[in-house]
Amino acid sequence: AVVSLDPQRDAPMRASEVLQAPTPEPSTAQVRKAADGHYWAEANVNGKAVRFLVDTGATAVALSPQDATRLGFETSELKFTHKVMTEPPPDPRTHDKTIPAQVAAIVAKSMAKDRNNRYQTPKDMLEDLERARGGQRLLHSAAVPLASAAPKAISSQGEIAAAMIASTKQNSAKSVTRAQGIDPNVFKAIAFFVLVGILYLAWSSMQGMSFGEKTKESSEQPWAKIISIDSQGRYADLTIGSTAVRLRYCPPGTFFLGSSADEAGRQVWENRHQVTIAHGFWMLSTEVTQGLYQKVMNSNPSSTKGVTLPVEGISVEEAQAFCTKLAQHGITGARLPTEREWEYACRAGETGSFSAKPIPNEQGLMAPPELVQLWRATPEDDADAAAMRWVAQHVGDGDLGIKAVGRLAPNRFGLFDMHGNVLEWCSDHWDGHTPYAEGGIVESSNASELTIARGGCWFYPPERCRSASRLGLPATSTLNYVGFRFVVPDAGK
Repeated sequence: AVVSLDPQRDAPMRASEVLQAPTPEPSTAQVRKAADGHYWAEANVNGKAVRFLVDTGATAVALSPQDATRLGFETSELKFTHKVMTEPPPDPRTHDKTIPAQVAAIVAKSMAKDRNNRYQTPKDMLEDLERARGGQRLLHSAAVPLASAAPKAISSQGEIAAAMIASTKQNSAKSVTRAQGIDPNVFKAIAFFVLVGILYLAWSSMQGMSFGEKTKESSEQPWAKIISIDSQGRYADLTIGSTAVRLRYCPPGTFFLGSSADEAGRQVWENRHQVTIAHGFWMLSTEVTQGLYQKVMNSNPSSTKGVTLPVEGISVEEAQAFCTKLAQHGITGARLPTEREWEYACRAGETGSFSAKPIPNEQGLMAPPELVQLWRATPEDDADAAAMRWVAQHVGDGDLGIKAVGRLAPNRFGLFDMHGNVLEWCSDHWDGHTPYAEGGIVESSNASELTIARGGCWFYPPERCRSASRLGLPATSTLNYVGFRFVVPDAGK
C-alpha cells in the first residue's frame, strides 16, 4: 500500500487512486525529515513529483479489515477527533474473526496512543510480520495489549472538548497549550495522516525489502520463490523437488583474508591481507544435505546415511556436476565458492578465529576432548595418521561423527556450520604450502595438484577449523569428512 501526496493538490489521493498509482523507482526517492520528527519521501512517478508519508501505523490500518472511514468511530468532527486521540483502536478481530491473534497484536502496537509503545523502526514491525507469517513468537509486540474495556460515553460537545483537553493534560503541559490553541480540524487531519501513511523507510533501511512481497531484487533472482529479510540479513527460499532450501545473501565488502601473527594454530601460508568482494552472492545456508543431493543426483555416496546429514564422500567433479544439474531446477549459475568468498562468508564481519559463538567444538562439530589432546601432543607430521587410528578405534563410540546440519546458531550472515562437521570444497587450487600471493591475489591454477577445502571437520581440533585455516586435497578424493555448499552470483549486481 502506498499513500501519496501530490504537492499540487490539497488532499491526499483516495485509496482507489493509490491502488492504481505506479510504484516509484527507489533510485529516484529522497527521504526527508520534517521538523516534527516524522519522515516523508519524495520520488518521481511518470515524471511527476509525488510525496509518500511514512508511518508504521499506516501499515496497521492496511492490515485491518476496515479502512480509515470504518474504524468504528462516529463521523461527528469533535467525536471523531476525541476518539482518535483518547481511545485504543478497535480490535480488528471484531470485524473479521479469522485474523490471527499475532496480526491483531501487531496492529494494536502500531496504533498505540503512546508513541513510545509503538514500533520504533519499520524493521521492528517487519520482523514481527515475518514471524507472524511463519507462526513464530513475536519479538516486539507483547508489550501492548488489545483494548478490552469500552470507553465512557460522552454525549455533549462541551463534554467532548473538555475530555480532549483533560486527556492532553495527562501527557504534558506543553501539549495542553497546543490542544487549546489549534482548530480541531487540524487534529483530525493529523489523525488521518497517522492512520493512512505508509511504510516507506523499509526500502531505505532494509535494502529494498517489503514484507510479504517480492521486491525488485527478488524479481532479479528468477530461481527464488520469495526473498525476505531477518536479523541476519536477506535470504531467499526455494524448493528443489520437495526439499525446502534457503540461500543467504553475502553483500559486497572488504575484509582481511588470512590470520594475524598471534592467532593460535596459525600456519605460515595464512598471511593476512585485505581483499575486496566486488559483487554480492547467495550461499546455501547449510552444507548440501544428503536429502537434497539425492533429489538432484538420484544417488547418495555418503557412508553414514541420513537426509539431514551433510553429504560426504564427494569429489570436486561430483560437486560441480551437482551445481550444473541445479539448472534443471531453475537455479542457473550455481558453482563452488572461491576461497576468498568462502572465508568472507564464514567471517561475516568477524576478525577472530571463529565467527560462531560459542565455538562449535563445545557443541560436537569438532573433535572430542580426548582426540583434541592427541592432535596437540603428536608431532605435526604424524598427527593425521594418529588421529585416523584413534577414530578407527572409536567408531560407534558416543556421538562421534557427522551431525545434522543447522542445529547450532548461525553466523551474522545466517550461515550454519561453517566450522567443523565436514570440510567444504572450494574452486581454487593450491600446492599445499605456498602463502597467498603478493597483492592479495589468490592463485587458481589447474596445474596445481590440490584443491582447497575449508572449515575443518568432525574429528579436527579447533585450530584446524578456524576461519582462516586452509587445507589442500586431491580433487578426486572421496572422503567421509568432505562435503560442500554452493553459491549463486547475485543477478542484480
